[in-house]
Amino acid sequence: MPAPKPEQAAWFALSAALLLASAVACRTPSAPSEKPAPSAAASVTAGSTAASSNARAVSLPDAGANSAASSAQTASAAASACNSAWPAPLALSALKAAPPSVALAPLHSQPGLWLADENNALLDAKPDLAWADGPITLSGDRTSATRGVVLSRLPKALRGWLGRTVKVLGTTGAVCETRLQRFALRAEVSPDPRTAEFWEGCAEGPAMPAEMIAKEIWRLSALGGRSLVAEFSAPCKGALLAVDPNLPAPAIAAPEPASAEVGASLMTAFRALPAYAALQARFRAEHPDQEGAWDDREARRNVSRLALPGKPELLFVSVETGSECAGFSASLSAVWEAGVGGPAKVLSAIDNRRLRPNAIVDLDGSGGSLLFGPDGPWKIRSVLRAGAPQRAFLSNVPYFPGPC
Repeated sequence: MPAPKPEQAAWFALSAALLLASAVACRTPSAPSEKPAPSAAASVTAGSTAASSNARAVSLPDAGANSAASSAQTASAAASACNSAWPAPLALSALKAAPPSVALAPLHSQPGLWLADENNALLDAKPDLAWADGPITLSGDRTSATRGVVLSRLPKALRGWLGRTVKVLGTTGAVCETRLQRFALRAEVSPDPRTAEFWEGCAEGPAMPAEMIAKEIWRLSALGGRSLVAEFSAPCKGALLAVDPNLPAPAIAAPEPASAEVGASLMTAFRALPAYAALQARFRAEHPDQEGAWDDREARRNVSRLALPGKPELLFVSVETGSECAGFSASLSAVWEAGVGGPAKVLSAIDNRRLRPNAIVDLDGSGGSLLFGPDGPWKIRSVLRAGAPQRAFLSNVPYFPGPC
C-alpha cells in the first residue's frame, strides 16, 4: 500500500484530535467563566479603562479545507448528542420564594447603610428592570448572574454613590474601607442538586455554556432574587454591612454560645411557649405511637446570647427537626430579653425554619436588632428589629425545595 501523502497524514491527525476534544468536553467540568469587559451602555465604572487585544487567525492548508468542514460537522453532532444529558430547564412553578404578600424592606430609610457581602453592597432589593442594559454575565459562584445598568436611569440618591468610599463592618466592627466602583443588577437562585452540579461544572457530561447558565438564572429570578449591587474595589472578608464613613458606625457584635446554666433555663422557657405546645400537639396527632417531644429526635439547635454595650442583652433559641422528606418536620425560634440567670421576657416566637443570627446591631439607637442569613437553600436576609415582633425580609432568593 502506498504511504499516505504528508497532507493526508496531517489531516488524519487533526481529525483525531478534534474528535478526542469533543469526547473530553462531554466529561470535563467547565472552568469558571471570566467576566467580559462591560460595554459602555451596559455598565457604569468609575475611573475604569478598557483593554483591547488583536485576535490572530490560524488557517489550515487549502488541501484540507473541505475535510476540515466535514470534521467540524462531526464534532458538532457529537456535542449535540452530549447536550441531551443536560437537565431540563427548571419550571418557575417548581421554585419557592418569599410569599408575594411579604414586602421587602430596606435596612435603612436613607442611603448610607446597606447589607453587604464580601464583594458588594446591596443597594436595593427591589430594583427597576428598566435600569438594566447589556448582556447577562455569569458570576464566579455560578449561581448568580449580573447585568450592567445605565447610570442615568438610577435614582439620584443612589447614583451619587458611584466612586464613593464606604466603611465595611463585620461582627468585630470595621473590617475594611473600600470604594463602590460598579453598579449592576444581580440575579440569584438556588437550583435543585442535579442542576447545581451542571451549573458548577462538577457533573459528568458536557459542560453547560456560561451564557446559557446566566440566561437561565436571569429567567428564574423573575420570582425574586434580583437586586442592585455596588461592587467593592477590593474584597472585604467577613462583611455584613456597608456604611457611609461620614456617619457614626452602628455598634455590632457576634452572637456567643449561652452558658450551660442559661441554656437550661432557655430550653425550659422555650418548651413553655404556646407555639411549642402547638407543634407538640401536631406531633402527637401525626405520630400517636411515638413517645417524647417533637424536638427529641435529630433536632438541630442554636442557643445564643447577644449583647451590645449599654443595651439590653438578648437570648435566642432556634430548633429544627426532620426534613421535607421526613415523616415529621417542624421548626421554632424565639428571642427573650435576658434577666438574672436566664430569660425574662419573650419578645418574639417565629415558626419559620431554623434561624441563626449572624450579629446583633444597633441600627438607629433604639437597641439591638438581629441580622439573619444568608442561611441554607433559601438565601434570604432578614432582620428582627428591636421591639418588633416579626422579622422584616431584606432580600429574597428563589430556591428549589427538592422532590419531597
